[in-house]
This record gives sequence, C-alpha cells and structure tokens, in this order.
Amino acid sequence: MHRNAYTIIEMLIVVVVVGIVAAVAWPDAEAGLREQARLAAERFENDVEYARSLSLRDPSDPAAIKIEPDNNRYFISKKSAPDTPVTHPVTKKPYIVQYGPGGVPGLDQVKIDGAELGGDAVVVLESAGNLDQSMPAVLQISAAGAEAEVVVSPASGGTKVGVTHTKTGTLKPSSLIEDDDEVVVVGGLGK
Repeated sequence: MHRNAYTIIEMLIVVVVVGIVAAVAWPDAEAGLREQARLAAERFENDVEYARSLSLRDPSDPAAIKIEPDNNRYFISKKSAPDTPVTHPVTKKPYIVQYGPGGVPGLDQVKIDGAELGGDAVVVLESAGNLDQSMPAVLQISAAGAEAEVVVSPASGGTKVGVTHTKTGTLKPSSLIEDDDEVVVVGGLGK
C-alpha cells in the first residue's frame, strides 16, 4: 500500500522535535551578558596585576589606575602623572581600557556603575604592590543588568571577582542621582 500523506501524529512529532532542537540551539542572551560582565571584571583584574608588576619594576614611580566612570573607561598611569596613561607594551598606544560601544571588542554592553577608591578616582599600587589606601579598592561594572565587582586588597594588591555589587560605590558616572525626594547632579561623585 502506498501513502501520499503524513498523519497528524507524525506531523506533531516532527514539530515537537524541531521545537526542542531550536530551544537547545537558541542563544541565551542573559548568559552572554553575564559573560561580558565577567570578562570585563577579569580584564580589570589582569590590569591590576600588570600595574602591580610596573610598581615592583619601578618602585620610585609606582603605577596607578585612574577610573573615569563618565567616559566608561579606566587607564594605567604612573603616580607622578596620574592623568597620563602609560604606553601599552603590545599595542604601543596609551593603556586605556574603554568599555561599551567602540571599546574592547566583545564588551560592548559593559558599563562602569561605580567605584570605591579611597575618596578619589585614582588608586596607586605602591612599590611593594600594596594599595595607597587602607580600605579595599572596588570597581563595579554591569552589562545590561548582569553585575560584576572586583575588590582589590589594600595589603597585597590581590584581587577577588564577584558577581554582584556588595555596596554602593562612591565614584559614579555623572548622572541624576536621587537623594530622598530631591535629585542632585553629582559630576562624578555620588552617595
């Protein structure tokens, strides 16, 4: 006997199988954002280590990291010239790490949410690799809601990456920040 059509049951089985394959193959956008936040945090962690190595190599003028939330970037500099990025050893360009569109490839959704750097925008890694402040330095970043945080130990300059913001950073992008019932424009420093 020769069949010219499929039964409804056969067609439903095909539709279910195609649906399962599509669901498994569909990219998870939220996982991609978490990955961007994690990679950005790891990038900062590696840059802290590089800055430590610069400080250990030249203790007379230790390295510093300046964070510019308004520009969604940070750069490595020297303590004697904290506003001038050092030269990147590979690219031979200023050592600036730009997040967001047009910045580091693959980190186009990343933004700096805040930082805690001892009251200013610069953290210096002293000649022994420790920080120039007694409190940990903290960088908080996110990628469309997926958070990451890097905490730098003041005693050792060692880093720890977390996946949530543990507190509100004092250094924030200039924006409208609500303070109870009034709105205050803060120009870089927040609550």
